[in-house]
Amino acid sequence: MEELLKLAEAGDTDAMYQLGRAYQFAKFDDAPDYEKAFFWYSKAAQLRHIEAMTSVADALSLGRGCKRDLEMAHVWYQEVYEIARSGR
Repeated sequence: MEELLKLAEAGDTDAMYQLGRAYQFAKFDDAPDYEKAFFWYSKAAQLRHIEAMTSVADALSLGRGCKRDLEMAHVWYQEVYEIARSGR
């Protein structure tokens, strides 16, 4: 975990995404930590990591680790769609 955290803090979006998944799926503890998962997904999503963007949209649509916000979830899903459509 320490190495992954160092990479994420250094700006590695894949490491940020992997940290999000680890917190979401309780890889570091007995229970998921959705707030930490959302934090790391959000950091990677802001840097255009496509899987993290989808995870942020999913979390927002469910209110998992954050306040439920269907409008923002739609914005993120739309952005993912546009990126996928353009092949970027």
